[in-house]
Amino acid sequence: MKLKNILATLLCCIVFAANAQDKSAVVTVTKGNLLYVGVQNDIEVCLTGYTWDDGIEVSASNGEITEGESNGHFKLSVKSAGSVKVNVIRNGKSVASQVFRVKKLPVPVVKVNGKSGGNISRATLSSQKGINVVLEDFDYDVKFHVTQFTVAAYIKGIATEAVSTSDQFTAEQKDIIKKANKFVIIKDIKAQSPDGTEFDLQSTAFIVE
Repeated sequence: MKLKNILATLLCCIVFAANAQDKSAVVTVTKGNLLYVGVQNDIEVCLTGYTWDDGIEVSASNGEITEGESNGHFKLSVKSAGSVKVNVIRNGKSVASQVFRVKKLPVPVVKVNGKSGGNISRATLSSQKGINVVLEDFDYDVKFHVTQFTVAAYIKGIATEAVSTSDQFTAEQKDIIKKANKFVIIKDIKAQSPDGTEFDLQSTAFIVE
């Protein structure tokens, strides 16, 4: 667990201990300190002086909340970038609220066999099923849907290319890889995040050996 996540959990516990006679709640983000559009963000609500049997409800502006695997843990799906207010309510009255910043997902990168370009053997490249679209060093495992990409190369001095409408190499694309003079370009890559946002991704080039 990252240090900032540990500190957030400790803060929640400290507030609980320091205010044992009071009734309140603290809302924290489990992973990092930002929320993102297009993912199920993890949030935690720490209650002081209440139990979850007391009719506590959690809601959000600009988003939808579903219950997590245990009391106090929730999944928050945010509709748009900007901010979201999480409300903790009991019997129609506010117990606590917290505003969090919301950002769009960063632009993912394209990888083949774990590489984003550079030297690769012709046999290795041609044996791959397709391309992967990933977010590097990101707190959440986001699944992107690839809608198209093009493989381009020179074969005997003639520019040749073929299009796939999924994340898989077509037979024609694999044939281009096998016959390419030296460079194989993967370009015109389009992918969608879980919320339907479409990304135009940067091209990548491989040197086949």
